[in-house]
Amino acid sequence: MADRTAISPTMAFYQGSWPAKLKTARELSHKKGRPLFVSLKGGADHTPIEDYFGTPESFEKWKPRYRELVVKGDATLKYTVDSIVAADPDSIIILIGDHGAQWYSGLFTKPLMTGDVDGFKRIMAAYGLTQQQVTDSFFNVLLAIRLPGGRAEDISTGLPMRHVNLFRPIFVSLTADPA
Repeated sequence: MADRTAISPTMAFYQGSWPAKLKTARELSHKKGRPLFVSLKGGADHTPIEDYFGTPESFEKWKPRYRELVVKGDATLKYTVDSIVAADPDSIIILIGDHGAQWYSGLFTKPLMTGDVDGFKRIMAAYGLTQQQVTDSFFNVLLAIRLPGGRAEDISTGLPMRHVNLFRPIFVSLTADPA
């Protein structure tokens, strides 16, 4: 395995427990005397692959396990936000997910891998799923932004926000200049 410190000398510092990683980020920022852009991966873990259901019964068994992971992930995120705000109330905090809960992924593995749109539609019909339910399952993600000082503002200007255009509205908000 490649030495990750070759990519970034700071990566070696971010090890250990979640509180230790946050402490390291704060210390590094203080040492450098300037703000940092820190990205930490966390939140709800994935359920084990065998839990991605293929039947309505297995889906019902999966739900409580997933809820437990969400509760645990929420507690970690709350701790993270509270810790950052306590250390630096003017920080910008962005929480963003990479995919939805993927409730139905076990049903659609084969049609997704082969591009079988008709098979995908047949499975949806057999399980009484709507296109919206399946789409939400894959693509609804958490996006939460805390602005400096906890300022409340709709920075989306009524438009959808996505990973690719995330920073533009933040910069507009900070400068109060849409240009």
